[in-house]
Amino acid sequence: MMRAAVIFCFSGTGNTRWVSERLREHLTTEDYRVNLLDIEDVITQDENAIMEAIRTADHVGIAFPVHAFNAPRIVFDFIDIMPDSSPEPKYVFLYRTSGDPFINGGSTRFVRDRLREKGYIVRLERLFIMPSNIIVPFPAPLIKQLYRIAEGQCRDFASQVLGEDDSIHHDPEHIALFSRIFSKLETWGAKVAGGHFRATESCTYCGICSDGCPTSNITDDGGVLVFHDRCILCMRCIYQCPSGSLVNPYLKFFALKEGYDNDPILSDASIPGEYLTSATRGYYKRYARFLGLIR
Repeated sequence: MMRAAVIFCFSGTGNTRWVSERLREHLTTEDYRVNLLDIEDVITQDENAIMEAIRTADHVGIAFPVHAFNAPRIVFDFIDIMPDSSPEPKYVFLYRTSGDPFINGGSTRFVRDRLREKGYIVRLERLFIMPSNIIVPFPAPLIKQLYRIAEGQCRDFASQVLGEDDSIHHDPEHIALFSRIFSKLETWGAKVAGGHFRATESCTYCGICSDGCPTSNITDDGGVLVFHDRCILCMRCIYQCPSGSLVNPYLKFFALKEGYDNDPILSDASIPGEYLTSATRGYYKRYARFLGLIR
């Protein structure tokens, strides 16, 4: 009998989506199928459609990028509309992407607690380290290496999902408190900063930012872009703008000045894919240790 999984994924600038697509490839077999759905699309659908997708799945996956050591608000909004699974509890696996391994990406306790309230059982989770899309750009060889390492980790994680393994990050109280405080600060800060975006005169009103915003924070009012207070700082609008027209006084230090597009790096054969080694120095040594490249 064919088994199935449904993965609900939110990805701001593409890393979590990339991991999800690789995981789907490794999970898909002759007797196992995977349905990969974007949370931002699903959350606007009829709740019966979400219920049916979950009902017909043996396993439910939820994927998201780490925001301020927690899940972004849109993930909690999605969990709130998930059907109650108490009568027949579903096995859930979580995975997250982060540009830094600091405190293991923060606590997932709040996501697990919210799912438990809905009758779901979180038995497996994983943190994938991917190139950062904020503040400090990563060196090209490191970007390439992180994608290569993540490919192998997706294969391993798929085996854990299929084997119904148990592996939960047990967060100490101080880590959970740290995550809760920073998450609340980011939620407030995102609302404030979200209303201060502006389109410069170079804006062509192509609609990419408003169409692609996962929370509909950007609307077009007769040829004038209007920014509301629903921003979650996913950075998608800034990096996808073809004319680089979106500016925000609060995000000058936050957004990468050269933008964020890793495809040219991944396709450039002249760029080496080795950066983290046993000889790595500085804070990147922490990355190598987290990824198991050094002890």
